Amino acid sequence: WGISIGRMERGLLTEGAIYFPLSGELYITDRGTAYYGVLDRTAKNLKPLERVSRRYSLGGIVAITQEIARSAAMPVRNPVLAGGSAVMPLAEIAREHVVGYVGALRLWDFAGALPLLLAVGARVTLQDGTEVGSRVDERIYRLPGSTGGDDHLWQTRGLLLVATSEEVHRYLKETADAHWPNG
Repeated sequence: WGISIGRMERGLLTEGAIYFPLSGELYITDRGTAYYGVLDRTAKNLKPLERVSRRYSLGGIVAITQEIARSAAMPVRNPVLAGGSAVMPLAEIAREHVVGYVGALRLWDFAGALPLLLAVGARVTLQDGTEVGSRVDERIYRLPGSTGGDDHLWQTRGLLLVATSEEVHRYLKETADAHWPNG
């Protein structure tokens, strides 16, 4: 399990942090740079993360939400991870241990990860191709007062696709479009 915290200012997710207490791993952003380290008493071992660029390969892990795992198979040729939380796989995209993520999420599920993913250059879109950036608005999320009912408040307006490269993103999008043509 992990702790995910996003800082929002005037409708923009400006900073994010993810902490895994059992392993001591910390991912954090600071003014557009992402850092990773294993905490000790000093926290001096945080190192900047490089931009992600892992190309598609059959060995790359693709993570999906449990909702997708329960409702239908994700027809990818890759190893698939279906965990109970989005925190770990999204953080692992920043270190390229996971190549992609597919699923509809609520903002609080990835508010800490989104600034991190954007800082390392991950491709983050909705299935329809809408770019997901740091702005929290109606184009991306079902906000209070929007259509869609209270059951879906703060949820993305469709499947979220996160990838380490354009090539991986294209593969995930083609797969999602073939399997869920209406998002």
